[in-house]
Amino acid sequence: MERGVLKFVGACLVVAAGYLWSLRMVEPERRHLFLLEEGVYLLGLLASEMREEKMPLPELFSFLAGQTDSQWKQMYLQFSELLLGRGDVTLASAFERLLLEHLGNLCTKEEIAFFSQAGRSLFSSDLHFQEGRIQKSLERLARYNDSLYDRLANRKKVYQALGISMSVLIVIILI
Repeated sequence: MERGVLKFVGACLVVAAGYLWSLRMVEPERRHLFLLEEGVYLLGLLASEMREEKMPLPELFSFLAGQTDSQWKQMYLQFSELLLGRGDVTLASAFERLLLEHLGNLCTKEEIAFFSQAGRSLFSSDLHFQEGRIQKSLERLARYNDSLYDRLANRKKVYQALGISMSVLIVIILI
């Protein structure tokens, strides 16, 4: 009787380990997707605050840096310091340079291009052009994130099926 219970508990532990392995396999992609979603959120917030014109740009970027603990924080803090230190900086090119510096190794070239275009649109001097372009850029980034989310969901299912199947196979072999 005791031996049967131990086998059952062991089998459950092996299956649970297979499930946890599947979650671990999708973790890097999940973190990457979170980083992109946070970037879209922060750009939307930045665009909204720039339209409102309630605070100067250096303070606005410091405020945005306080809204996150990811790699975006250092980028926005450095951008704020850059604006405080030199008033003659070209905003769009500085944004692109900092984007590449802080997120270049974490995002694909396509993702960097999305965010760069949004930054160029955001720092355009033509307000009408700026509003239309930033909205299109944010929608494009959101669609891209949705496609990544769908791909992540599919991969998660594959890894779960693989992890559980392999753990069940191990249990069958051991019993």
